[in-house]
Amino acid sequence: MRVSYDPLKSYKRGKLIEKFKSFIIMLLLLTNFVMSVFLLSSYQHIDVLTRENETVQYLLIENTFVHEKISELSSELSMLTLENLTLAHDNLKLRETVQIATRVGIEPLKYELPPEDSLHNLLDIKGEYLGVWEGTSYNPVEEQCDPWPWMTASGALVVPGYTIAVDPEYWDLGTKFYIEGIGVVKATDTGGKVKGRNRFDFLVFDHSFALNLGRWLTRVWLIE
Repeated sequence: MRVSYDPLKSYKRGKLIEKFKSFIIMLLLLTNFVMSVFLLSSYQHIDVLTRENETVQYLLIENTFVHEKISELSSELSMLTLENLTLAHDNLKLRETVQIATRVGIEPLKYELPPEDSLHNLLDIKGEYLGVWEGTSYNPVEEQCDPWPWMTASGALVVPGYTIAVDPEYWDLGTKFYIEGIGVVKATDTGGKVKGRNRFDFLVFDHSFALNLGRWLTRVWLIE
């Protein structure tokens, strides 16, 4: 059977195909444009997130640094508090000794203010803590010493308020100590009744002062 060719139908079919192709091309272009916009937006969003992440990392590092500083300052504050308490306690003990001296008529010597770093030096010189010692006092007189009351067992001259007697079996003559309530002293003398590791006899000039000090217990640190 022979099919007749219709030019009009063929023309219409060609136009329809061209329109369909144009539609497909437009659809593909639109899809490509939408995808490009989406990808661009995604890249921008990723960039923003990256910047925010870098900011967060920086803040975390800064926060760690701040916490370390706070920890250091807290440690320094604790040390300063402990130093202040120690100085206050030492000052109280020294005042008690001065009050005893004042009661027997000894007038405290005038002194100049110590340098600013002396308080820290006071804390630094305290070396090994030796525990609680028993203390007594004596005077540089023949009745309590020997025919040469102004000379110590080490050969050095006595220094009231600084010289102490110790047991040479435990401590070398020349050793320095810090005695709570007295301050820095030097062991240059010995005594027949000064026996034992934790025992000292404190040399003072005034007899009444020695009697008022009596026998007491106090803490002692080794200096050198």
